[in-house]
Amino acid sequence: MRAGSSTNIVSTSPLRLALNATGMLSPQSGIGRYVNELARALTELDVRIDYFDAVNGWRDIPPPSLAHAPASMLRFLHNLPGARSLQRKVQQLRFSRGSKASGAGLYHEP
Repeated sequence: MRAGSSTNIVSTSPLRLALNATGMLSPQSGIGRYVNELARALTELDVRIDYFDAVNGWRDIPPPSLAHAPASMLRFLHNLPGARSLQRKVQQLRFSRGSKASGAGLYHEP
């Protein structure tokens, strides 16, 4: 490009957003409601969202509710020795693989 010249680049592709949707899982907190409203508003603006959450991994739709999972089962899994560390490692691996494949230009984690 020569000095003094300018080039305008306009993309006709919709924005692709990778969104950490873990907060959308029930029971929803204030962050969950924020993420839910953000996703709804961005979808109306034609933003393509790839959702990531700690339970389901990557999806092109919002995560389903965890309301069907018995609380006693979740407590049992949460209290297993080493379960939290293993969960984090698996979550990081799933996130890394999916984020590369998604091609999203922006990542948001509330």
